[in-house]
Amino acid sequence: MDGKLEQEIEGKFGEMKSTESVTIGSRFADAPDSFGLGFLDEARVWSRQLTQDEIQANMKLSKKEFLVVSPIGKLATTWGDIKNR
Repeated sequence: MDGKLEQEIEGKFGEMKSTESVTIGSRFADAPDSFGLGFLDEARVWSRQLTQDEIQANMKLSKKEFLVVSPIGKLATTWGDIKNR
């Protein structure tokens, strides 16, 4: 939660490749009743393991600094503006 290493486990995982969807906040993608209760404010996914320094540096970035594509003026933000009127 704060970018500080609490535990380290040795293992051989190798590169993880999959064509399956990634689900955050659910145990099973195809089970609508398996979602956890609560809210997720922000999630970031990388294609490689980050160092502790990289994690802490990323935690300090604003959305404008870490988003590859700016959401400003895109369909999702436009629709959000319309819904809030």
